[in-house]
Amino acid sequence: MNSFEYHRPGSVTDAAAAISGADDGKFLAGGQTLLAVMKLGLAAPSDLVDLGGIADLKGIQVKGGAVTIGA
Repeated sequence: MNSFEYHRPGSVTDAAAAISGADDGKFLAGGQTLLAVMKLGLAAPSDLVDLGGIADLKGIQVKGGAVTIGA
């Protein structure tokens, strides 16, 4: 697996800043497929931005007939 920069932002704003500053950044939200592909050498992102620490993206909400599932 190639080296990469790991980010664990605490807000959506921080996540957006981290991904926009990356050459080839990818979001990590569960990551089972992405990490497996990286281990096989089929993907080599410069940065991983882990969305797991962002409270605004957690849980399931039902609002006005729409269902939102967080990361």
